[in-house]
Amino acid sequence: MSAPSTRRPGISRLLPILVIVSAAMLRAAALGVGSSHLSEDRDDYLVVAQQYANVGFWTPFKGIPNSFRPPLYPLVIAAILKAGGGNAALGLLQLVLGTATVALTWQMGRQLGLASWSLVAAILVALDPLLIDYTTFPMTETLFTFLVALLVKVAAPAASEKASRRRPLLKAAAVGVIFGGCALCRPTIWPVAGLAAVWLCVRSRRAGESVKQLMFAGSIAAVGVATVVAPWALRNWQILGSPVFTTTHGGYTLLLGNNREFFRQVADRPLLEEWRDSAPDRFQRAWFQDLVSEMDRQIGPAAGEIAQDRWMYRRAWQDIAAEPRLFLRACLLRFAEFWNVVPLTPSRSEFVSVAVWGAGTGYLIELVLFVVGIVGLSRRWESPWVFPLLLILNFTLVHLFYWSNMRMRAPLVPLIALVASRGIAEIYSLVMRRSQTSLADAAKGRH
Repeated sequence: MSAPSTRRPGISRLLPILVIVSAAMLRAAALGVGSSHLSEDRDDYLVVAQQYANVGFWTPFKGIPNSFRPPLYPLVIAAILKAGGGNAALGLLQLVLGTATVALTWQMGRQLGLASWSLVAAILVALDPLLIDYTTFPMTETLFTFLVALLVKVAAPAASEKASRRRPLLKAAAVGVIFGGCALCRPTIWPVAGLAAVWLCVRSRRAGESVKQLMFAGSIAAVGVATVVAPWALRNWQILGSPVFTTTHGGYTLLLGNNREFFRQVADRPLLEEWRDSAPDRFQRAWFQDLVSEMDRQIGPAAGEIAQDRWMYRRAWQDIAAEPRLFLRACLLRFAEFWNVVPLTPSRSEFVSVAVWGAGTGYLIELVLFVVGIVGLSRRWESPWVFPLLLILNFTLVHLFYWSNMRMRAPLVPLIALVASRGIAEIYSLVMRRSQTSLADAAKGRH
């Protein structure tokens, strides 16, 4: 069943184009104002990209970790550098990717049965403060959000999709390749493969579909994933001695939000204090220095990336086991920060208060509509929505354990906007039904 009351008269065919052009203009304006941000290498992607450009993909880096950051985004930047481009070219690429994400959101909405309401989702993505802001930074948000939107566009079935012998296999191959690209951009997407596999098996069994065909399509998708990810794993095997297909960053990210100092300094405090604290992470530098000293004593200062990553994983799980109550509080805190509507004090101090709280109000309204959309989908279940919802669930669950903040939600912005638009459609349908009932009752009263 499609979304209720999704067709509205008077929607011009030019409106989607206007929204897409407006999205491009907003991102161009942000790049004009924040052009210096493209040189702010907060996560060392520019450093890694320069290494790729200088020594190539298969040669060990000098002076920095080899596999601490996922490779796709720095490889894209390295290609720009090798072609003679700089910050302006990177900014232009991110503008194109951000604008394309808006167009994909509109297309996804129509594919999911939202019809004209898909334009609302596109508008929400076009105006989203997170996506606009991170268009100006050399970070993965813009590329990864585009890839996630493209993955959903290709993977989610449409009600009008006709069965054929070739299309499912081509689709499975495309899904595998795009998923592999997503995994090389942010490895946190990996668990959704398991969630999707379980869902497909359950759906196949209930619908009496061919298990053989499902397994064949799954194998094709797996080959697509392996084809994209294999060079990264082989590189790491050659350089590090182990076929790492994620990164050597996972242990640090898990430990950063699950250590005794974090539990004591952050998780054990009242939640509102975290929002008012002007320097919630002030303890981290001293903690990290002590941590490195302890790690050097235990595994030696010459230990490689993999040994350090494994040591940090072990240390994180030891601290979690030692403080299970505070770990659960930390999970709740990470959930709240992931779905927060305003950034914490250090980040929001960079912006005008009116802009911060205006954006926060917009996010709050959108999340309320998102909940309405979830409720509507739970009452009238539609299989095309399963994969987008699995992605939302995946990132929410992953960031219960790993470091979390509003930025981690950025790749879900198009999917949240789609569900929120479904919520608007639900509300519109309810209002129209009540209006029609009132008119009918009034007509009966006159007779």
